Amino acid sequence: MSLSFVPVVLLVGGVVLLAWAVRRRQALKLLPHDWVRVTGTVLDVGGSRRVEYAGQGGRRLRLQVPPGVEVPDGEVDVLLDPHDSSRARLASVDRAAADLVRTLFVTGAVALVLGALAAVAFV
Repeated sequence: MSLSFVPVVLLVGGVVLLAWAVRRRQALKLLPHDWVRVTGTVLDVGGSRRVEYAGQGGRRLRLQVPPGVEVPDGEVDVLLDPHDSSRARLASVDRAAADLVRTLFVTGAVALVLGALAAVAFV
């Protein structure tokens, strides 16, 4: 493997990561921004990734949590749909998605810069 292959891999990898970040960012825009943030207490975490929590008014709801998302014990922030009170989602999932997009952008940009520098140095 020649040394000139390294810049190509970095440039292609950077472009792929940036494209993925742009797609994920567009998906974030589809998330509901008009939902109301409330604080509730986790009551039970089932094996099927369903979380039961109680809101401030004593109202109980069940949420479906994506795999890999850790559910904290105690108080959690929940986003409620103002039009349909039975729809809710954990706010931490949205924060994790935003962190992933930021990480993809930074990693892709760094790979592009390193690839460009390596292309100038090795080619």
